Amino acid sequence: CLTFLIHPLQKRIQDFVVKSPIRGRTAYEEQLQRFSQELSQPMQLQEILDSVRKTIEQALLPVTVHIYLRENSNGYYRAAEDIDQEPTSSLSFSPDEPLSKYLLEQPGSLYLRDLESLPESLKPLQAKLVLLGALTYIPLMSQETLIGWFALVQIQSKASLSTHEVRFLEELADLAAMAIERAQVIADLERRVHEMNVLTRFSKGINITLALDDTLELIYTHANMLIPTRDFFITLYEKASDIIYHVFCLANDERLSQNENIPLPYGQGLEREIIKNRNSLIAFDYTRECKSRGTLPAINDIYAWIGVPMNTGAEIIGVLSLGSRNSNVLFTKDQANLLQAVADQAA
Repeated sequence: CLTFLIHPLQKRIQDFVVKSPIRGRTAYEEQLQRFSQELSQPMQLQEILDSVRKTIEQALLPVTVHIYLRENSNGYYRAAEDIDQEPTSSLSFSPDEPLSKYLLEQPGSLYLRDLESLPESLKPLQAKLVLLGALTYIPLMSQETLIGWFALVQIQSKASLSTHEVRFLEELADLAAMAIERAQVIADLERRVHEMNVLTRFSKGINITLALDDTLELIYTHANMLIPTRDFFITLYEKASDIIYHVFCLANDERLSQNENIPLPYGQGLEREIIKNRNSLIAFDYTRECKSRGTLPAINDIYAWIGVPMNTGAEIIGVLSLGSRNSNVLFTKDQANLLQAVADQAA
């Protein structure tokens, strides 16, 4: 069923082999030939990215390569993981930021002589670009959509890129873009199937009569399958006495039973905001979000955070919430909807 995704890539590879001008048996041509041959085999996204990084580093040493890719859920561009499974940069770019717009709207690649003399449209982003340190940006285009870019950080002693090096990078980007997009489509389909399976299993499991603590563990286990987390809370609300309390408290992957079934003080956390407004809440910076709403953080060292209401008909009985201690994580509306699906079945 994925044949329609594979054939265009094979054609692109064949076109490259046929149309690439003969410049002798240069190292760049050989690198591209090897890369195109690898792409003729089924590859997962991370394998493609590892191959791209290896190809660039072998051809253009010494450089540091950032491969930025667009997240389909929110449109942000983030640095992909390297071989150590760590993002090569913590910096992200929104689709509305000057760099994203420049690479989408301007033809060709972006080459900066230095980070002090930027194009006028990029000057508002100067501090961020200085932190990234890249002087060469090669867009990854799919039709008229910017799906990402290569950002190359060269050591100071290396001269500017030659014409052959520029052509090599652009041809590599052309080949890589279609393979990356195909892999993202497949990964997205697999993710959706996984989510449906998890929710189906949870629906069956929650309808079996269990002890309360087994039910709480079941809720956490399935939520964690959908949105991996080390910080997860099930908070109940008693309307008559206007108190809230955790019945499940997992902080930094440790169950804190001593913090459960104890009324939470007013003016702490974001749970009461959700109970009041009866809507989900996504915080990109948990501490800042708490302060902006006049409350104190209930959890330390949390960056991104999601909370959703637990509803039974017209009544709200509590909140499901989770957080991340990774400053690179940004939760999305799609993830909030997944957590809401768990909350609806749990309630």
